[in-house]
Amino acid sequence: MICASCFYLTIFGCVSQESSLSSAQPTSQSKQNEAVRMLNNEAVQLEEQGRLQEAREKYKQALKIAKETKDLYGEGITLNNLGFHYYSLGQYSNALDFYHQAAAIEERQGNHFSTSTIFYAIGDSYLKLNQYQNALVAYEKALAASLKLGDNDKQGKVIRVTILSKIGDIYFTQKEYPKSLKAYQQAMEVSQQLSSNETKTEIRRKLEAVQQAMKK
Repeated sequence: MICASCFYLTIFGCVSQESSLSSAQPTSQSKQNEAVRMLNNEAVQLEEQGRLQEAREKYKQALKIAKETKDLYGEGITLNNLGFHYYSLGQYSNALDFYHQAAAIEERQGNHFSTSTIFYAIGDSYLKLNQYQNALVAYEKALAASLKLGDNDKQGKVIRVTILSKIGDIYFTQKEYPKSLKAYQQAMEVSQQLSSNETKTEIRRKLEAVQQAMKK
């Protein structure tokens, strides 16, 4: 299955790939965009070294430049990275603040995959705060965004399975077994189109658990 950190790395990885397509003679705007990318890269490296305060400052510098230059792509990436930064520290309310800002930008830009992954991270953050209803709302938004990727998008299917499984988990915890069963069945249906046997096994186990619970 997928975790919030994997989404962080996936979205962040897009920065490096896309920024490498810049022209040989960069404009002032592209130089600013490059600065945002480099500051994000430096922040990640500082985090890996445990230098969290310095990393946070790099992210804030990147965010300032992105806003000043109206670089929505860089702003969305940086906000998402700040969300993950605070999520990793267990500061879930702070994480939510940045994740919500990032989601609004990605949604407005029509970036369905990024929107889906960020709303998934929002759902996870609410779960950590035991706010199950808010988590469900976020997961439903993540699911809606993933569906916009279409039936032929493998990444969309992978995240869809993960989201549906999480929705099923919440309903199972709340003993709303019919809703839990429906979510798990939908997850299994999508997972049949993927190659991961581990994922299918996990969902099958969850299906058996909810079916047993419904018999009691």
